[in-house]
Amino acid sequence: MILTARQLIGWSFAAALVAGLPLRGADDVWQKMSQFEFQAAFDALSHTGASLNRSEKVGAALAALNRQPKTAGNTVDAEEKLAAVVSDDARDDAGLWARYFLARLEQWHRNPVQPVAAVKMYRALIADNPSHAAAQRALVKLAVLLIYEPAVEPSRAAGLLAAAELLPRATEREVRVELQLILGRALLFFRKSERDALTHLEGALREGIANRQTRASALYSSADLALAVGRRESALQHFQTFLAENQRDQRVNYVREQVAALGGGKESAK
Repeated sequence: MILTARQLIGWSFAAALVAGLPLRGADDVWQKMSQFEFQAAFDALSHTGASLNRSEKVGAALAALNRQPKTAGNTVDAEEKLAAVVSDDARDDAGLWARYFLARLEQWHRNPVQPVAAVKMYRALIADNPSHAAAQRALVKLAVLLIYEPAVEPSRAAGLLAAAELLPRATEREVRVELQLILGRALLFFRKSERDALTHLEGALREGIANRQTRASALYSSADLALAVGRRESALQHFQTFLAENQRDQRVNYVREQVAALGGGKESAK
């Protein structure tokens, strides 16, 4: 069985699924990885009896990074493996993914974490190959750091603006959705422009939100925001869509009341 980056990255960092990282591992290796048995996966990749290809070296580094117990030694081991891949070729598929994971290491696994270093690495990756899946994922991580990490951007307004400026670089639909959700939620959380928050959430809805719960929350928030800024027709549309898709949601009674108040009486009677 070939392990893909969509599988590998999904369990290693709970990130959105992306493509690109072919591993030659057998079914049992993938099974170990999918069950978070990182030590067993590391052992399997380390004792294959054959030289690992560059993508498999990235996989071995991720298994080393995530195996238990979490130790500084594991982090160093993973960093050395990823750095070796980058040293050989920083711009092929494996090299770009290795750079992405090195940035993630700085962001999450270094003790203490190094968000400024991670941002520098994400920016370099995006600049080198903006359309590559690793660079597209880097856009999402960079946006979060710009908005929420004072060491990266002490001004909340500047951070939100810088994150919004990343949107035109998003060539993958899933990345555009995620960026707009991040921006919409952040604007709400920090009590910034309701109109801007609505624009981003509606943008994510138009692009297509795959997760049902996330879509329901975006519909609900968009309806409330549309009411707040005086867009009653939009509010009614969002509330009606929410009702059609989420009959068992605990917010249904409130939404029915809002639909009725906005002139959608037929929906409220369902």
